[in-house]
Amino acid sequence: MYVDSESYNVTINGVECKTAALLEDIFTASSDVRVRGQVTRWDPMGQARASISSGVIGIPSVADTVQVNGAGSVVTINIQNGGAYIKDRYVRIFSVNGMTLENSGGSGGNLYLGSSVVLGAGDSIRLWSDGSGGWKRA
Repeated sequence: MYVDSESYNVTINGVECKTAALLEDIFTASSDVRVRGQVTRWDPMGQARASISSGVIGIPSVADTVQVNGAGSVVTINIQNGGAYIKDRYVRIFSVNGMTLENSGGSGGNLYLGSSVVLGAGDSIRLWSDGSGGWKRA
């Protein structure tokens, strides 16, 4: 399902999409969309697909590349879908404003990077998960 950027005040209710899909089922280019009661993977296509909150990036889908708004230090990356972690999962984190990925594995986070990684605005890094919940530099 695709909602273009010229659509406003859109509500999508109770759509059952492919729950086992590896890509999103609903794409919205408009920022004025509400999605309710879904069995799906929804990923807004606005300026940012994820944001930093309390040191955590919550990825709203299983997309291969995720734009992250906001700046700050990140200790944990979560995928917000019913599938939790996927074995041999790769994701590229693209920083819109700049941020720091802290080497936090084993100390309250899930980033096993060897050392902290500073991403400037427009920089990216590719990460890999073996399915255990931890993320390593790919």
